[in-house]
Amino acid sequence: MLAAEPKVKRSSSSLPEQPNAPDAKRIKRPYHHHHRLQTPVNVALAEPAITDDAYVDHLMNRSIGQTLRETGFDLADPAALESFRIATEECML
Repeated sequence: MLAAEPKVKRSSSSLPEQPNAPDAKRIKRPYHHHHRLQTPVNVALAEPAITDDAYVDHLMNRSIGQTLRETGFDLADPAALESFRIATEECML
C-alpha cells in the first residue's frame, strides 16, 4: 500500500519545534591535530645571501626598469625612479 505522503528528506531546521525536546544543537569541539614532517627541514642556506651593495643596487634598478617597461613606460624621471626604489625597499623590509 502506498503512503499518503511521499518520503522527503528535510533538514533539521525545517522540522517542527518540540517544546520538551532537549537542545538539538551540536556542541562545538575543538579539533587539534599536529602535523609532523617525514624528513626534517634543513634551515641552513646552500649559498650565502648577496652581500655586495653595488650588485644589489644594480639588480634593484634593473628590476624596477623592467617593471616600468612592462607596464608601458618608455621614460622615467630619475627622481621618480628614486622614489619608486625607496617605496620598493620599504615594502620589502
